[in-house]
Amino acid sequence: MSSLRSQRLYRLVRPAYSPGLDGVGAKRFGGRWNSPGRAMIYTATNPSLAVLETFVHLPPEMRSARYLPRMTLVTLNLNAELAERMEHESGLSVRDCRAIGDKWLEETRSPALVVRSQVVPIEENVLLNPEHPQFEECVSLIREEPFSYDPRMGAP
Repeated sequence: MSSLRSQRLYRLVRPAYSPGLDGVGAKRFGGRWNSPGRAMIYTATNPSLAVLETFVHLPPEMRSARYLPRMTLVTLNLNAELAERMEHESGLSVRDCRAIGDKWLEETRSPALVVRSQVVPIEENVLLNPEHPQFEECVSLIREEPFSYDPRMGAP
């Protein structure tokens, strides 16, 4: 965290979709915290968590050293004063998470919602609502840089 008012966020996206701040991918397919048809942007509070969060969602055939995709690491700045924190137990079902996330999007209570990572429960992800009226004052792009998974992450 840079200060009490701002925090760095990270996400990995395919280069063709970078920086991916429209929520279209999640809107098309849905995710843990949103149903299809609802735009949402998934971010992590550190780059290593962003790597793990995207890696677990790769199709099995892409989890080999030969086929690991090239990505773009997107670094954002979050105005943390506009974020809401959700306290919850780990292990919520996808259905429960989607209900919570869909309600949060519908109510437009805040442009950012901090939630516990399911991949690393002691870490946090930050969900962003790109359709929230304060989104542009809440989130700013810092940089985009090429990223490659370490080949040791893939199966031989």
